[in-house]
Amino acid sequence: MHAARRQRRLGFRRRRPAQFAPHLPTHPQQQNAAGEQQADNVQQLNGEHREQDAQRGCRHDADQDRARALLAGQARGRKPDDDDTGAGGGQRKPGPAFQRPFGEPLPKAQDNFTDPDSRIMKSNAGFEQCYNGQTAVDAHAQIIVVAELTQSANDSGELPPMLAALERNTGAAAAVVLADAGYRNEAALAGLAESAPATELIVALGREGKRRVGIDAAALPHTAAMAAKLESPAGRSRYRRRKAIVEPVNAWIKQVLGFRQFSLRGVEKVRCEFKLVCAALNLRRMATMAI
Repeated sequence: MHAARRQRRLGFRRRRPAQFAPHLPTHPQQQNAAGEQQADNVQQLNGEHREQDAQRGCRHDADQDRARALLAGQARGRKPDDDDTGAGGGQRKPGPAFQRPFGEPLPKAQDNFTDPDSRIMKSNAGFEQCYNGQTAVDAHAQIIVVAELTQSANDSGELPPMLAALERNTGAAAAVVLADAGYRNEAALAGLAESAPATELIVALGREGKRRVGIDAAALPHTAAMAAKLESPAGRSRYRRRKAIVEPVNAWIKQVLGFRQFSLRGVEKVRCEFKLVCAALNLRRMATMAI
């Protein structure tokens, strides 16, 4: 079978297409006339090509000018056919006009009409309208001593106000504070080193088990000192306790109390609702421990 198939392939041969030579005049006068006609055709083609190149260059320059104007208008939020002088009114400065009055959002801008104070944050279910709750938990009884709520998904600036609230609520400064990597902030560490010198801070600089990049000690002295503390056996041993202290409390709020969604709207009302939930968990915890 294979030999026959191979034989059939070799038995057929592709025919090459015939090649035809152009007809050339043989008489001298005919040759001269043909040469002049060919030269005229070449000149005409060259002229057409030059004209096309010039038109193409003009179109290219015009396209570039329109692109620059469009980029400038988008960067400044303006368009040429708008006569609006802006919020201040009066004589407009030279340049493109304002695209829209100040304070008026873009047509494609989105807003949440259910709760305008909430913000889009990343969660386990994707991106949702959320608030960011902060809790500080006592290591001995696992009682929530501070409960705060913000509209920002970033925790880096929340450590100083949390420690200030802790001192107001308990009447004393914390001896040791364990915080995850979201609270990493050179400015916050520097401020707390002056305002709370008696409090030992242990703030993670990244995920556990992940290799950290080098830290410039000259530019980030407090962050570099924190990295050295976390590399020590005592620092690692203390920071390991963080998960066992605060994470069970967060799970109790969701699983024991069944609280997974706010019922109120507006940041102030939601903040009060979150503190009420934390107080309810504290009461249940104290009842369980018979405090």
